[in-house]
Amino acid sequence: MPTDSPAPVIPVRDISGSAPPKPPRAVTPRIQRAIWNEPRVRRWWLLAIAIFVLFTAFSIDRVMARNAEIALIQHGLVVKATLAGADNRNTGQAVNSSDIVHLLLNFPGAAPEQVTGSLTYASVVGKTLTLRVDPADHNHWTDRTDPPPLLDSLFVGLLVSPLVPLLLVMSWLSMRAMRTVWQTGSAVPAVVSERHQSPIAPMSYAARCSLQNHRDQKIFTVYSPRIGYGLATGDLIWVIVPVRTGPPLAALWIGETDQGSSGAGTGSVPA
Repeated sequence: MPTDSPAPVIPVRDISGSAPPKPPRAVTPRIQRAIWNEPRVRRWWLLAIAIFVLFTAFSIDRVMARNAEIALIQHGLVVKATLAGADNRNTGQAVNSSDIVHLLLNFPGAAPEQVTGSLTYASVVGKTLTLRVDPADHNHWTDRTDPPPLLDSLFVGLLVSPLVPLLLVMSWLSMRAMRTVWQTGSAVPAVVSERHQSPIAPMSYAARCSLQNHRDQKIFTVYSPRIGYGLATGDLIWVIVPVRTGPPLAALWIGETDQGSSGAGTGSVPA
């Protein structure tokens, strides 16, 4: 909402140092590493790694569970069991794999032993079932006669696995866009209007800036490392602005400027 009050004045602390080299700028191995670590690039490949690790852990867990069930099917005791009950189910009512059931194991010459768990196949309360029971732990049992297909065991993980290459592609596209900005963009001084810790890069700052002495005072965000003397509201920094479209890049992140002293070049600009 427009007002008649003047815009607040922010004191400028020039920490920009010397300007970055003119385009086309070289992409050295150090510059390439810095671009890969830029938070807007890093978030994609970190997500890809996280999903890959979760998928790997899930797959290992499912394969181990499947192997344990195979061993139970092949070497477990074959025992007749009575489906004595289930949660919210009475005699004669159907139960499915989502119900917790109570079973009475009928060992020859011994009193029935109660165990609980979930069935693989639908059944009816009161029915006699054939189970495979672990001799060392009667609570470890299965009503399967054949091992579950491996693809069935990994189904949930396979649903999310395509996200890994997709996120890697997004990371590569973001990296390529940032590299293009660095190579061809214009180096322009910008004033920091707000700075906060970045949630996607906790060791960095997300700085909201506007171009200094430029008619376009649009606010944009760049990321900066936590430089020794800090980054504060009113600081003047170099940013690389793309020729066409895309996010600006802080030269501080790339590290291609000789940073000035914290007291250099003080002045003021409208917020």
